[in-house]
Amino acid sequence: MFNERLKNLRLISNFSQKELALKINLSPNIICEYEKGRSQPTIETLIKLSGIFNCSIDYLVGNEDDFGFIQTTGEDYTSSEKRIISIYRGLSEREREIFDNLVNSFDDKAETKKSSRA
Repeated sequence: MFNERLKNLRLISNFSQKELALKINLSPNIICEYEKGRSQPTIETLIKLSGIFNCSIDYLVGNEDDFGFIQTTGEDYTSSEKRIISIYRGLSEREREIFDNLVNSFDDKAETKKSSRA
């Protein structure tokens, strides 16, 4: 289960094995071994992975189907919204800046539409 979840989270986050390995200070070969189910991570590696993918360790190892970390403010997020949050948290600072600018451009368009209707 861990191997499948790791690969899915990595792909959803658009990380290569090499990019993920760099983020957690391991070799890409180790990530490959994890994804093929030939090796299991240490607890320290699981902690790092849960932080990168914003999910619980229980989710990573298959003990639960809920990501576990994404907190709501009384609202439930859809799976698409959780996916976007997870991807965002795995972005580099530069990638986050680009993403934020893109989101802000949508927000600016919405504000412009509101103003023209008033």
